[in-house]
Amino acid sequence: MIKIKKLNHSFIDKRKQKRTLFRDFNLQIADRSVTAILGSSGLGKSTLLKFLAGHIPVKSGKILFNNKSQMPQSAVISQESDLFEWMTVYENLKITTPQPQKILRYLKIVELDKYLHSYPKELSGGMRKRLSIIRAFLSEAKYIIMDEAFAFLDIVTKQKLLSELLKMIKSAQKTVIMVTHDLDEAIYLADKVVILAGKPVKVLETIEIPHFQSTEIWKADSPLFLKLRNQIKSVLFEQT
Repeated sequence: MIKIKKLNHSFIDKRKQKRTLFRDFNLQIADRSVTAILGSSGLGKSTLLKFLAGHIPVKSGKILFNNKSQMPQSAVISQESDLFEWMTVYENLKITTPQPQKILRYLKIVELDKYLHSYPKELSGGMRKRLSIIRAFLSEAKYIIMDEAFAFLDIVTKQKLLSELLKMIKSAQKTVIMVTHDLDEAIYLADKVVILAGKPVKVLETIEIPHFQSTEIWKADSPLFLKLRNQIKSVLFEQT
């Protein structure tokens, strides 16, 4: 479990004024779960991910990973491409795991097995994103951190990717922390939605997303999907 305890963080903004982003901020994230973090733009969601990834050192407060301050290996999936352009699809994945069968299994999940020897420049934007995602899930990383990873994808490509990502999440048993502005994306993937608000930032509400055996429930026009979406929207819009 990840435990964020009394995290404090301030910075000097462009007007040379001190801005307190976090003050005694607390949050818990269960192992092998998917947590979606929602909130208005500029709130500090991406900064929180940087703390979790170890990109910003904790100077006040604690972030514990199974009661240890040293963070295990994590993989970050962002809007930017992180592929090695001079390597083939297979070579980009081989650096994360020496197991060819595992690589092929994940490539089949995202329907990239026919592009084993292609280079990233020969792939579409959606295909490149799929490759970045499976590289993260093939790695030894215990934590997958996603910062608006699907922001610039068209709706058809995004929906296909979400379906494939859900398969990988179930297969890999990793802890996923994601920031998104897409409510449907959050409901579709997450076990829990954490809504942040305020200056300094606080957890406004936590909404548990139930599990269902049938994928029919996750159609965007299903009664439960609409109920969850409206519940999240009502909390978010209270802050605007």
